[in-house]
Amino acid sequence: MTSRISRAFVDQVEAGVATLLIDGTPAKVPASLLPEGVGEGAWIELSVCAIPTPPEAADSEALRRRLSSSDDGGDFKL
Repeated sequence: MTSRISRAFVDQVEAGVATLLIDGTPAKVPASLLPEGVGEGAWIELSVCAIPTPPEAADSEALRRRLSSSDDGGDFKL
């Protein structure tokens, strides 16, 4: 599997949520995902790759059905 690497700027950390700017697009993630000591004004590198379904998520189809049951199909924010 291939991975994708991007650089992100940590724009803001507030109430446990970090706002990252990735190619100029804001994305909100739990601040707990940031490496220790990283805060506002820092640059980080993000690496994303697809993985096989973990054993504890084997019933992911049921989870997807449950999560989509309340989805109105509208826009969302990251």
